[in-house]
Amino acid sequence: MLSIYLAIFCLLGTALGNGEFIVFSSPESVKFVDTNKPLPADLVPDVIAANLGFSTNADSSWPGIVRVSPFNSARVAVIFALDGPWARLPGEVYKNAVSKHRYQLSPVAGEGPSAWWMQLQHIAAQRMMIKAYSKQVSLSEEPTNDVADGIDVGALSQKIDEDKAWLTEMQALKSVMRNASQFCDASNGPGILWLDSTALHALADLHGDGSSPVLSATKILSSALAGLNEIFEKNCDGKVFIATITTDSSHTRRTRSLLAETGSLKAEGDNDYNLSKDYDKYYPVMFTIFLFFGIGFFMSLIAISIAIGTMDPGRDSIIYRMTSTRMKKDN
Repeated sequence: MLSIYLAIFCLLGTALGNGEFIVFSSPESVKFVDTNKPLPADLVPDVIAANLGFSTNADSSWPGIVRVSPFNSARVAVIFALDGPWARLPGEVYKNAVSKHRYQLSPVAGEGPSAWWMQLQHIAAQRMMIKAYSKQVSLSEEPTNDVADGIDVGALSQKIDEDKAWLTEMQALKSVMRNASQFCDASNGPGILWLDSTALHALADLHGDGSSPVLSATKILSSALAGLNEIFEKNCDGKVFIATITTDSSHTRRTRSLLAETGSLKAEGDNDYNLSKDYDKYYPVMFTIFLFFGIGFFMSLIAISIAIGTMDPGRDSIIYRMTSTRMKKDN
C-alpha cells in the first residue's frame, strides 16, 4: 500500500513542472470554476485582487474565475507561496477547506512570487482611500524556539540542516496562525498576508521526491494548511481568500538570468521608452483641488456677468434720474 502511495505521489509530483494555483477558501463575491485552461502567471495578482473586491481584468481574460457580486468580498487574502512545483499536496489537506480548486500555472517570463508580491503591494498602495493592508512573512527568517515543538516530525531529523529548516518554517507558520486574530483586526480594509516557504525544495533535492522524509514533510504541511484555513475562516468571519502557489524557483532564477543577460547586451540609447517624469504622490490631490477651484471661479464669474447684464435697476438707475430731472425742467 505504501509503495502505491509513493508511486502516485511521485507521478503527481512530476506531472506539473510549471506550478499550481490551489484555492482552499474563497469569498461569496467570486466563484471559481473548473477549467482546463492554465492560469497565466501574470494574472495571479489580478485573481488575488479580485477576491478582495478590486477591479481587475482577470475575470474577463481567464475563465477560471467569475465575479458574482460586488459585495461580500474577502477581508483578508492569505497566500502561501511554496517553492517547488512537484509538491502536489495529498488529498487530506482539503478536509477542512471550503473551496477545492486547483489550476495549472502557465509560465510567463519574469513572473514569480517576488514579482507577484510587488504587484500586490502596488495594488494595495493604489487603494489608499480604503486603507488596504499588506504584509510579507518569510517563514525561514522568522525567529522560533523549539523547531519540533508540537510537530510530528516523522522521518525528519533536526540534525540535518534541510530538515531543520523545514521544521523551522512550520513553527513560524504556527506562529502566524496564533496571530491570525490580530492580523484580521489590524486590516480595517482589505488585507494581504503573503507567506514565503523555500525549505521544502532543498529537502526534496536532498532526500528525493518520494522519500520518507519528504512524505513526512508533506504530511506536516497538509496539517498546517488545513489549520491555517480553519483559523483564518474563524477569525475573519468567513470573509477570507486562502490559496497556495507552488512554483519552481530554479526555473524562475534561470529565466531572470537570461533576461538580465539579454538586457545587458542592449545599448543604453536603445532603452529610450519616452517615459513620463515622476510626480509627487500628492500631485493628484493638489491638481484636483486647483482644477475644481478654477472651474468654480470661472462659472461664478460667468453667472455674475450674466446677472449684471440682465439686471433692470428701474428708478434706481442713474440714467433715469438724470433724464427725469431734465425732462421736468424742459416742461
